[in-house]
This record gives sequence, C-alpha cells and structure tokens, in this order.
Amino acid sequence: MLLESITLNNFRQYKGTQTIRFSTDPEKNVTVILGENTNGKTTLVQSFIWCLYNKTEFKDKDILNAEVNNDLLSKPSGSAETASVIVRLNHNDTNYVIERRETSRVSQYRKVTKENSFKVCSVDQMGNATPIDPSEAGNVIQSILPENLSDYFFFWGERIEKLSERKELTQAVKQFLGLDTMAIAIKHLDMVIRTIIADNKGGPVDDEIEKLRANIRRLENENKKFEKEKQSLEENQKYYENEAEKLFKELTTSENTQLQQRQNEFKNKSNRLENAKNELEKARDNLLKHFSDSKNFTYFLSDKLEKKAVEILKNNPEPVVGWNYIDLNAINEIIKRGKCICGNEFCEGSEVYNYLIKQRDLVAPNVVGGVINSFIEQAERRGPSNDNYYQSIHQDYKKIQELNDEIVDLEYEVNSLKKLITGKSDLKRINKKYEDALQEAKESAKKLAVLSSKKEKNEQEISRNNNSIKSLMNKNAKFIKQQKQMAYAEQVRDRFKEEYKKNERTLKSKLQDYVNQNFDEVYSGDRRIEIDDKYNAVAWNRVGDSWIKSETSPGLETVKNFAFISGLVQCAKEKIIGDEGEEEANPNTYPLVLDAPFSQADERHVPAISELISKNAEQIILVVMKKDWNYAEKVLRDKVGQFYKLKKVTETHTVFDEEDEAA
Repeated sequence: MLLESITLNNFRQYKGTQTIRFSTDPEKNVTVILGENTNGKTTLVQSFIWCLYNKTEFKDKDILNAEVNNDLLSKPSGSAETASVIVRLNHNDTNYVIERRETSRVSQYRKVTKENSFKVCSVDQMGNATPIDPSEAGNVIQSILPENLSDYFFFWGERIEKLSERKELTQAVKQFLGLDTMAIAIKHLDMVIRTIIADNKGGPVDDEIEKLRANIRRLENENKKFEKEKQSLEENQKYYENEAEKLFKELTTSENTQLQQRQNEFKNKSNRLENAKNELEKARDNLLKHFSDSKNFTYFLSDKLEKKAVEILKNNPEPVVGWNYIDLNAINEIIKRGKCICGNEFCEGSEVYNYLIKQRDLVAPNVVGGVINSFIEQAERRGPSNDNYYQSIHQDYKKIQELNDEIVDLEYEVNSLKKLITGKSDLKRINKKYEDALQEAKESAKKLAVLSSKKEKNEQEISRNNNSIKSLMNKNAKFIKQQKQMAYAEQVRDRFKEEYKKNERTLKSKLQDYVNQNFDEVYSGDRRIEIDDKYNAVAWNRVGDSWIKSETSPGLETVKNFAFISGLVQCAKEKIIGDEGEEEANPNTYPLVLDAPFSQADERHVPAISELISKNAEQIILVVMKKDWNYAEKVLRDKVGQFYKLKKVTETHTVFDEEDEAA
C-alpha cells in the first residue's frame, strides 16, 4: 500500500478544501510536514483513521470545522455543510479512492443532524472509477490494512506509548502477514465436518450417537471454562513470581543482607540473654537450698575439724576399748531382766552375768572407747558426703559467677546491635511478603496442575466418545459414505493444521529475528526482545548468566516499538515459507504515517530510529515539529520527496504550505 494523496474539506481546523500529495518515489520516499503544537499535526494523522475506519480519538467529537459550523447555525433550515476526507492509494497494483463524508444539516427546529457516507472506488489506468459494492467496501479496507493493526502504521506520540499495552495482537498479525487464509480454510473444514455429522441424523443408532455428541459438547464447554480459568491462574502465578523476584532482590542487596545478619544476631543474643538470666535465677535458688539444709551445712562447717580429730584418734598408740553404740544404761537393763536381747536367760554369778559386769566397766561414762569408735565410724562415713556437698556448692557458685559475666557481655552486645538496627528496613515484613508471594505462586501452580489434569481427563473422554461414534457409524451402512467424507475432510484439516503450526513457528521466529536486528541497530545495551504467544514484543535484560523480563522507560519503549513495527513491515514483504522452503517476494508495501514519533526519544536515538524506518518502510509521512526534525534531518534529508509546513491562520483554521525545498 502506497499513499498518493489526502484531501481534507472542512475537517476540524482544516477549513475549505486542501490537498497534500505524498512522495511515492522509491529513492525519495519521505514526505515531511512540519508543524508546531496545536497546528493540527495529530488531526492530520487521525483524518486517515477516520476516513478508513470511521474512528477518531478526539475529545471533541465534532468533525465539521468550528467556523463553518457556527456559520451554518445562522443559515435557514435545510442548509447543510459537509466535512470530508478523500484518501488516494495504490495496493497490489490497484488504485483506490476512499472517501468518507459527514453532512451536517440544520433542521426546522434549529438542531443540527448528521449523516455519514462512505465510498470506495477502484480506478483503472485510464482514470475511470468503478464503485465497489457498499457491502464489500469495509472488507476491501480490511484486506488492505486490518484495522486492529492500523495503530502500527498510523500513530501519534501518545499512541506509540500505548502500543505496549495491547493485550491481543495474534489475529491482527496473522491476518496482516497472510496466516489468516489458512486459518479460514481450517475453520471451513471444521464446519464441513460438523455438517457431515449433522447429515448423519436419522440412522438407527442416532440416539446413542447424539448422546455421545451431547457429552462431547458438554466436555468441550467445560474445557473452555478450564482454559479461561487457566489463563487467570497463569497470570496470577506470573504476577506473584515477579513479586517474589522483586522482593528477593530487595532482601539480597548487600545492605539488607548485612542488616538481616545483624537482626538475626540481635534476636539470637537477646534469646541467649533471657536464657542466661533464667539460668542464673535457678543457680541462685540451688545455692540457697544447699545453705538451708541445716544438718549437711553443720557437718560441712565442721568437716575439717572432724577429719583432724579422726586422724588424731586413729593415730593414738593406746588401744581404744569398749563396745560401740552400747551405753551403761543398756547393760544395766539387761542385767536387771536376767535375759539377753537374743532370748538367752542367765542368773547372777553365771558366766554371762560376770561378762556383762566386766563389760559395764568398759562403757561410757566409765570408759569412752565405744563412743570414740562410733565417732570415728560415723565421721568416716560422712566424709564423701561432705565432699559432694562442698563440690555442689562450689559448682553452683562458679556457675553464678560465669553467668554474671556472660550476662554483662550479652547486655553490652544486645544494646550495641539494637542501636545499629533501630529505624532500619523492616526485613521481617519484606521476608513475610516474599514468603507469601512464593506461597501464592505455589498455590496457583497446584491449581493449574489440578486444572490440567481435569482437562486431560475430559480430552481423553472426548477421544473415547469420538471413537465410540465412529464405531457406531461403522455398524450402520447408511453412515459409511459420510464416514469416508468426514475422514477425508479430517485428514485435509489436520494437514492444514500441521502446515499452519509450522508456518506460524517460522513466522514468529522470523519476526523475532527481524525485531532484534532492528533493536540492536538502534539500542546499545545488553537487552533482547521476545515475541510472546500473543505477538507482543517483550524486553528482557541480562543479569549475570540469566535473562529477566525488564520494565522499559518511555524512550526505550519507543525504540522497542519502532523495532517491532519495522519487523512487521519486513515480514510483510515476504510470503510464508512454502513446501520447497523458498521465500518469494510479496509486492505489498506499507507506509508509516507518524506524528511526533520522537517525542520520547533522545537526540542519540532519533537518527538511529530514522535510519531504521527509512530502510524498512516503503513510504514515510513524517508530521513533526521543527526541533525534532533537526535531529532526523541528518539521516532523512536526501530521501525527502515532498515538504510541507502547517500554518495556523486562527485557532480553528490551519492551511498546508508546500515548500520548494525539503530543508
């Protein structure tokens, strides 16, 4: 498609009839239209969109020039004025004249009514115009340039920033680059197969087949719902994965890593300080318990004296005689009874009696030998117990001293760490958000797995039902012919689908290669562009050995979108790779109509972008301010074939002024 001219009549601020002729010279394929802000640059570009697709993005929806409209209101009822745009272009060696008109008419009630008309004519070499049927006029425009791709060929400064917000480009790109024909063929074959199935009704197994088909429809509808839910879950999972990635980066910065270590150290030492205080309290309690044990404490205090006494008594050269633990009263009681505690009786003067009398003289208080022996025995038995008692007191006291020292050190360290972390980032909160994001992403992944499993089961059941239908149809002679027809249609459709997928992969790969080549020519940095499944261009940034999706500045977004637009134009010049694997030239060409395209680009990128679009686009119509043209002129000067300036007569009246030189 090459644009030859545009004629505006009373369209917004373009009062009267004015025409711009565009350069179609392959060597000088650039038309420059200079204009400052409010001079009507964006209006000029939007006039193309209005003429071709009956759409504008004006806040004020009135098309008719304001001055003409005011004059119309003062005229008699029935008076009318027309705003129109005529675009002349050539596409596939055919000339077209496209005209859209809006007629405003004053009614008898002094109200203005509006009528819109649209006409497309093909023009032969002799200049004869043949109107195209109005019912087909819109389809002709769509075949020349699909409306949903027009944003990439007619745009102004604000539009190029919004290109990255487009959610779905798949159908538009496929239509633009020629894949839609095969998609239409596949759709048609699906319809043929459904028609054959419908023609099978009336057979003896029809009810059973219909039940199976109804179940298939139910399962297919269920799978469609699953697919929508899957898309939502995938977006949710991607969102939380990105959130987790951002939070992880925040957590792992050197400053935050050091802060995290200090916070962990503060927490651990605070816990240890609390535990040490508890241990100190227990050690003090144990020590007090030792001293509250009066018996052991008394022996403990006399331990050294008792050991010294035992040593002296045991080293005494005189033998210690007497019975241990037997006193004078006990022997007197036995003599009085005349019966030993063992049960043997005795009488006065007997051998036993005389022995007891003799022993009575050896016990206390007559002789202290037995008392001494008892003392020595008890003192020696108490010795180890006293040692253990002393050791316990010593250990508890030592532990108290150690804990006191540790508490002093820990209190100093805890206070020092507290000063370092007070008022710093709340890493605990960030870490909680990070863990929550990971959990959300994990939950979405689990739900996706369950959903995929359900969908797979449905598909298996659909396959079983289809096999059952085929089996039932085989049993019925009436369906044999239809079965062959359907099998043939399915084979052709499946072959088309196979080719379609292969060509789509080739197209997407080729588009991505072109876009990255274009991007590298303009942008110097370690980034790359990926064309996703919806044909959106996504920027990725290298971080170490990995690539991560990156946010783009307005300037980088401009560069990325121009690289994508140029890649589309390059692909549009070629046909999809055929059976022989050869590429053939496509005669289609496409213009770029740009208003203030460099508003977000710096002076370094403007020449590079200019070089890129002039190399790939067959025609450029550049509506630009003088200051931006100064940067682009270095590259485009020798390629300018037409040069205009916009002059504002009034706020509601702008005229074209054709210059003799493009400088």
